[in-house]
Amino acid sequence: GAGSVAVLQMELERAWAAMGRVLHAQLLLGHNVVLSPKTLVFYITHTMALHDGRTKYLLRVPHAAFHPQFATTYSLDSTIPREPTACHSHRLPLEHVAAEAKLPAEVVSDALREAFLYIGEAVFQGRLVMLELESVGTVLLKRDRMTVHFTDAFLDELYAIDTRKWPQLAKDAGERVRPRPLRDPRELRPTSARASSASRPVSARPASAA
Repeated sequence: GAGSVAVLQMELERAWAAMGRVLHAQLLLGHNVVLSPKTLVFYITHTMALHDGRTKYLLRVPHAAFHPQFATTYSLDSTIPREPTACHSHRLPLEHVAAEAKLPAEVVSDALREAFLYIGEAVFQGRLVMLELESVGTVLLKRDRMTVHFTDAFLDELYAIDTRKWPQLAKDAGERVRPRPLRDPRELRPTSARASSASRPVSARPASAA
């Protein structure tokens, strides 16, 4: 009935919000993680800010991509990033998400699996899907396009951790090559795709409305 649907929606919202917070912590630790088995992967690469002849000063750069099986199942265009074979991602620690959400691990696992089934079907049907990931950023997805916006705060945290022991010369070089977020929100959110992350962590609109 309507009551059980409301409970399921509430559980999904709690699980999804907790997932974002745990993802944030895992990425700050430099871990490559998949949110639910064979779905959306977040991983870290490195770019060199400076090599002074003795030391290489490396900055971490976050990325998002889909597991090849998810991409094949839902007919994502070849332009949508796939998880690199050398990524070696591990599943987001379910026990951490469950503790953060204050829900049983089985409930969290089921909620996230259902969410990604919905995401895959929505994209397959040609809809525009927006995924809000608390403390990390937003993914905007259509079958033929994917835009990832990492928040300023998250990128600043990564940069601060990476450079905290660097000499000033390396920090100056790092400022020139560090990852930057999208500055124009129109690049990320067409008007038709706007949704409240508090009430709808995953939203979908027909692609024709974008």
